[in-house]
Amino acid sequence: MTEPPTPEQLRQLLRYEPDTGKLFWRTRPDSMFKKPRRGKSWNTQNANKEAFKAFSKRYKVGCIFHRSYLAHRVAYAVYHGHWPKEQIDHINGDGFDNRITNLREASPTENMRNKRLHKTNTSGHNGVHFCDTNKNWRSFIYIGNKRKDLGRFTNIEDAIAARKAAEEGHGFTERHGT
Repeated sequence: MTEPPTPEQLRQLLRYEPDTGKLFWRTRPDSMFKKPRRGKSWNTQNANKEAFKAFSKRYKVGCIFHRSYLAHRVAYAVYHGHWPKEQIDHINGDGFDNRITNLREASPTENMRNKRLHKTNTSGHNGVHFCDTNKNWRSFIYIGNKRKDLGRFTNIEDAIAARKAAEEGHGFTERHGT
């Protein structure tokens, strides 16, 4: 596997606007191309245009030196001068919002504690589900990669309250589960 471009190389190739979160291709000198005419053609087609495009419904992706990169990771590297060691969390949950104020380096656990409600969730709340077998609501939470059952409840409000109480002091964000 080839090494990713250094932040210095990224800054030669791209211009990042921290306030908008957008990355734009810079004009490239002929020396970056094996054939100088390719440089002129590339610059005509791409220079000063937005570099990364929407990929599915989650993130922007772009190709640098024939390899795909996520825009939020590139933006982080350009701005901070180093590639992130862990994941990049979009604080507001919008994977297209790559403003520097919306990006933070996070461990997988921290990132999960800021995730939105999963599309298959039927209760409308993380860690709460209805148990058909016992005809009651169950509440649970994962702390330190271990599942902790919080109890069985006859009404959903009590199950939600137990989950919310368990989240206290464990780094869950207000946006978690929305």
